[in-house]
Amino acid sequence: MSSNTRNLLFRILIGCSLAAAALTLIPYSAAQVTNDLGYKSLCPFAPWSSLSLVAVAGLLFVTKSYLSQSE
Repeated sequence: MSSNTRNLLFRILIGCSLAAAALTLIPYSAAQVTNDLGYKSLCPFAPWSSLSLVAVAGLLFVTKSYLSQSE
């Protein structure tokens, strides 16, 4: 796999992870359980699910940076 393809894949995965983190915080009135922030959202585990997805994006970014420097 070329470095350009690998970097593109990392950017796509980072973007998907950050988008999913944002989606977990969207209010959703049909939800039956309130989250820890006190409102009903798409994900009842918010904000912890959002934080974990941001952490995954951070780890992917660090890995991408490390692999880019080693070349």
